[in-house]
Amino acid sequence: MKKKSLVLGLIFVIIAVMVLASGCASSPATAPDSSGQTAAITFTDDVGRTIKLAKPLARVVVFNKMNSEIIRALGKASTIVGTDAGTLQDKDYFPDWNQSMLAGKSQTSIDYEKVAALKPDAVIIPSNGSYQECEQKLSSFGIKVIVVTGWQNEDFAKQIEIMGQAFGAESKAKEYTAFCQKQVDLLAAALKNVAGQKTLYLENSGDYKTCIPGSGWNDMITMAGGKNIFDDMNFAKLDQSKGNVHSYPVDPEQILARNPAAVCYLIYDSKAISGTSIYSAPDPLKAESALKALASRPGWQTLGAVKSNSLYGISAFAGNACFKIVGATYLAKYLYPEAMAKINPDDFFKQWLEDYQGVKFQPGHTLAINAR
Repeated sequence: MKKKSLVLGLIFVIIAVMVLASGCASSPATAPDSSGQTAAITFTDDVGRTIKLAKPLARVVVFNKMNSEIIRALGKASTIVGTDAGTLQDKDYFPDWNQSMLAGKSQTSIDYEKVAALKPDAVIIPSNGSYQECEQKLSSFGIKVIVVTGWQNEDFAKQIEIMGQAFGAESKAKEYTAFCQKQVDLLAAALKNVAGQKTLYLENSGDYKTCIPGSGWNDMITMAGGKNIFDDMNFAKLDQSKGNVHSYPVDPEQILARNPAAVCYLIYDSKAISGTSIYSAPDPLKAESALKALASRPGWQTLGAVKSNSLYGISAFAGNACFKIVGATYLAKYLYPEAMAKINPDDFFKQWLEDYQGVKFQPGHTLAINAR
């Protein structure tokens, strides 16, 4: 009888230890509250809406490649069950994905029936996507809509933080933010004593089309220590049917009048959907030909950029990479080679790709030519 009591006592102790261990293993974001119920995850998304989740996201449909990159950097790529055509086209960059995941052409052209059929916990979409329509269409299915603008390099820490909270990956989010911020700080320190900003014209997605304030490309120029020659344009006061903040047509005569000290041309792969980028280094001969064509435009031989051989090409993929911090690093290297002498942009690009995207680094994403 005494022996039986000892055995029963031992069983109770083991059960108690197991229960205690289970309680200690609970995630802080979903730990039981004082009533014994699991506490909800609450955070504010990129447009200021309060989002409440019962638990970390396990199935998501994601629009915009940059958002998928953040999720992959946090180690949560396996949660993505649907995405857009622009993201899905890059088979080398996302080798495990297939057409069964196609949930729309883009962040403004969404297949709501397919999204509903995928049964995600949430749809993640940037602020310049159709998030309000998305919320209206999907609310009856109990699918959350969370706004995260992954291309917003001026406020990248906020975008990473939102994702970290939504996926219960706060620790990894802090690590990733620190990685990005370290490079931003490195650039700022290197450019701190540079005398005067170099003026720059950036051409994106068409002849005589450039970026203006509100675009991540404009912020990239600023991060690189340059000054966009069209930074005085206000999109709210322009004919918005002509373009967007990322690619807006300008008067060719104004480029000559503003006389940029440098020109940056974004190189898109011809195999990619128009206006989107895929992970491939540009053909150097084609890239050189494109830059020389710029230099031979009417009147361009008078530009300071052409006279000083300051015409640079950057692949749209590299320019976009890691909140455009990669693009800013390459551009700063071109604009201020002496100040940037100790910084190799390839090193940062490689580390981001291999450590946070799980993709092997391909060199050759930039080009400078002798324009004269």
